[in-house]
Amino acid sequence: MIKHYRTLLLLLLLSPSYFHSLYAGNLVKKFTFEIDPFAPASAIYEGQKEEVTASNFGGRLDFNIGGTFSMGPEFWSGAYVMKGAENKTELVRREDLWPNERHKISGIRARWNFTFWEVKSAMRGWFLKTGYSYTKIESRANRYTEHSADGNAIPSSANYGLPDDETDFINELRHDAVLGFGQRWFFWGKLTSTVEVTIAQSFKREVNVESKDPRAELDYTALADNIPFTKFSSKPYPELNFTMGYAF
Repeated sequence: MIKHYRTLLLLLLLSPSYFHSLYAGNLVKKFTFEIDPFAPASAIYEGQKEEVTASNFGGRLDFNIGGTFSMGPEFWSGAYVMKGAENKTELVRREDLWPNERHKISGIRARWNFTFWEVKSAMRGWFLKTGYSYTKIESRANRYTEHSADGNAIPSSANYGLPDDETDFINELRHDAVLGFGQRWFFWGKLTSTVEVTIAQSFKREVNVESKDPRAELDYTALADNIPFTKFSSKPYPELNFTMGYAF
C-alpha cells in the first residue's frame, strides 16, 4: 500500500511539468515571426569571390486566424553586383562580364501567404501554403553595346577596356501564384524552425528596357538566370527555405 502511495505521489509531482510542456506546444499562438539565417551568410560567402558584392535578407510573419489557418506577409530583398576583371584578356562567357564592365541587379519580393497547419491552433507540424507574390527587380549595367549577332565577342568598334559610357536600365515586375509545403517545429514552447519547399508560377510579367544595346535584355536575363540567388531568375525553380523565429 505504501508503495502505491509513493507512486501516486511521484505522478502528482511530475504531472504539472509534463502537462505544462504538452500544453505549451498546443497553445493558441497569435503570431510567429521568423527570419532566414542563411540568407545573410550566403551573401557574405558570395562577397568573398572576386568581382562580386552581394546582400540577401528574408523573413515572414504568420497570424493565426481563429485557430483555423494563418495568413501573413513574407519579405525578401537582395542585390548582386558583378564587375569584370580589369586586366583579363582571355575569353570569358558573356554573362561573366568582359573587362571593366559592371552589372548590378537588386530586387524586393513581397508575398501574402495562406497556410493550413497540422496543428491549427499552434501553427506547427506539417503545412500547405498558397499565396500571391509580387517581385520588383532593377538592373543597372555599364557594358559594351553589341550591334552584332555574336554575343561572345566585344564589338570591333569598341574601345577595349572601356565599356560604352552609358547605363542600361531594366525594370521588371512579376506577379506570381505560389504553392508550397513544409514542416514547423517548436522548441521550449516559443522558439520555432521551419523548412519548406515552394514554387511560383508567373501569370503576369512586365519588362521595361531603357538602352541602345539591342542585347541589353538578353544580357540581363542571362545574368539573372545564372547567379546563385535563384529568386532573381525568371525560371520557376523549386525554392527550399529554412527560417527560425519566435511564437507569441
